[in-house]
Amino acid sequence: MIGRAFSRHNGKLFRLAAAAFFSTQAPVHAAEPIKDTNPQQEIVAAFVADWPPQYAMDDSGTPIGFARDTMDAIARIAGVKVRYRIVDSFAKAFDDVREGRVDVIPNVGVTPERQRFGHFTAPIE
Repeated sequence: MIGRAFSRHNGKLFRLAAAAFFSTQAPVHAAEPIKDTNPQQEIVAAFVADWPPQYAMDDSGTPIGFARDTMDAIARIAGVKVRYRIVDSFAKAFDDVREGRVDVIPNVGVTPERQRFGHFTAPIE
């Protein structure tokens, strides 16, 4: 999910990178970074602390799992850095995106309610 406030300013770039990531048949590491991006741009991603295998924390408190792997791959293509904001629930993550404290929530299902306050890429199957 991409927050509406973020997408008004930066979402086109991020959606382009996400579309490139999800449409490629090549390995993620082979994808070319998007040109003309600000390598210092940072996005903030909500990260639910305990919802494996999508979201989990390692012993040192670092986010791990499929959501982190996916987010990092898209950010690499988009040429941006990701800072993870650890939250204890999806309810908190949704509040954070609505209030603009986070820009994205990786790997969240599309529902009509969520579409009222966020944009979505194509689902990963």
